[in-house]
Amino acid sequence: MSGEPAHSERYSHSLVGLLLALVSKLSTVARRLVLGRPFRSDRLSHTLLPKRIALPVFASDALSSVAYAPEEIFLVLSVAGLTAYSMAPWIGLAVAAVMLVVIASYRQNVHAYPSGGGDYEVVTTNLGPTAGLIVASALLVDYVLTVAVSMASAMSNIGSAVPFIAQHKVLFAVVAILVLASMNLRGLRESGTAFAIPTYAFMIGMYIMLAWGLFQIYVLGTPLRAESASFQVHNEHGEVLGFAMVFLVARAFSSGCAALTGVEAISNGVPAFRKPKSRNAATTLLMLGVVAVSLFLGIIMLARETGVKIAENAHEREIAEHFGVPIRVLDPDGARALEPALRPVFKHAVNMEGATSISDPLALTRAYAARFTALGGVTLVGDAASLHRASARWRVDTAEGPVDATDAVVALGPWSPDLLAPLGIRLPMAVKRGYHLHFRPRPGGGLSRPVLDADVGYVLAPMQQGIRLTTGAEFAARDAPPTPVQLDRLMPLAKGLFPLGDQVEPKPWMGRRPCFADSRPVIGPAPGQAGLWLAFGHAHWGLTLAAITGRLVADLVTKAAPVVDPAGFAAERFSTRG
Repeated sequence: MSGEPAHSERYSHSLVGLLLALVSKLSTVARRLVLGRPFRSDRLSHTLLPKRIALPVFASDALSSVAYAPEEIFLVLSVAGLTAYSMAPWIGLAVAAVMLVVIASYRQNVHAYPSGGGDYEVVTTNLGPTAGLIVASALLVDYVLTVAVSMASAMSNIGSAVPFIAQHKVLFAVVAILVLASMNLRGLRESGTAFAIPTYAFMIGMYIMLAWGLFQIYVLGTPLRAESASFQVHNEHGEVLGFAMVFLVARAFSSGCAALTGVEAISNGVPAFRKPKSRNAATTLLMLGVVAVSLFLGIIMLARETGVKIAENAHEREIAEHFGVPIRVLDPDGARALEPALRPVFKHAVNMEGATSISDPLALTRAYAARFTALGGVTLVGDAASLHRASARWRVDTAEGPVDATDAVVALGPWSPDLLAPLGIRLPMAVKRGYHLHFRPRPGGGLSRPVLDADVGYVLAPMQQGIRLTTGAEFAARDAPPTPVQLDRLMPLAKGLFPLGDQVEPKPWMGRRPCFADSRPVIGPAPGQAGLWLAFGHAHWGLTLAAITGRLVADLVTKAAPVVDPAGFAAERFSTRG
């Protein structure tokens, strides 16, 4: 018996030791996966980079900048309209000249400062440690912003071809950054091999695109046109002349100088090259300069020849113009020329020219009902919850007695699930709730059109009852108690933009909007219920889509050719039976 405590103690120590060893082993495995195999400092010669690997390792930063720098030039010039695009090649040549000067300077640096300190070492040696720390801080900020901008640009470009990535840009950007960080932590040689393939693929792909495009244009005479060639680029501030044009060109030049970002990377990595280190680094810099300048100027030339036009929110503008709602970007003065009561607390505005709005939805609904009656329609008041099967027909109880019909349409908005659940139809519908409050306009403070504050998330709209303030969406149960917190927080901001008068109602009222996860309504036959049709889930577009929804339902019921393809609105896209 006396030996049992000692035995237990040894067992406990063995168990603790086993656990510690297991934790140590797992941490070692994790480090190996993330950082790779450790090497002694005196045996790192095999990790040094040849020029063919050093170029993609150190040039990827600069080449990514070259890819989006031409876009920045065109974007700035678009402020002055289409004629300003003629200056893009000259601005590109100026940027290329500066790039060549910078590369020549860094070629001298790699010989004079071969230890790899780069700009930090140059400034510290010549101006002191304080100036060196300032440069080091600037470089850190530069690297962080370069990664952010490059990754955002990459996700936008990939998203234009892969819609799923376009819908999850932030997630894919974060994952890509984590993957790149992990690859870099494994060492230059390992990451260099991994980076070489996509970087060389990018370079080859770009050269093939430029060569084939310019060959078709200049040799074959093929009139290539970019997808954006049909865009209309308008001056935001009228004709830009004199000093304004000078400053605009200077701004375009500074934006185009984003192409220089990352050129210094080689001078910071001289120790990573094979011997002779400085000469190999200088040669790699020269190769980088040739590649970067040729790609940069080639992209600008091809963009000019194919009629590329670049503007902020260009895709949204194209959609608006396609549907007959051209939009115009305004500065505060331009916006206040349309709505003088607005206070200049914003920087930009977008006017949807030709858009219309309804100031009295109830009067519109009554007008539709009167038109329906004039065409021979009959309106009865009844209880929709009484809907049930009566033989092979549908029956609902009304004040005039029961009404039977072969077909019935469920268009009860957020209350539709209450009617469908007893029939075994369950759809994943949610409800967006919003809060509304009317204010009397102050003298001289009228509003002639709805105004959306896109940054904060509220709308001011001129209505029959007064100026309506509406909030953003609140996701909550349909019948949960009201929580108008958004309205309380928005009211001071709204009053800062527009002079609201006294409240019309003593307290806000709440609207409920049925919606589905894919932002499409359910329109079509009810699963398993012959003669029953569904038409709800339009979210905030119920009034906008009411007419086309009625037309589509009528086509389906009468077996006419549908005005639009109904497949995307079918209830079968969800699990409907339960």
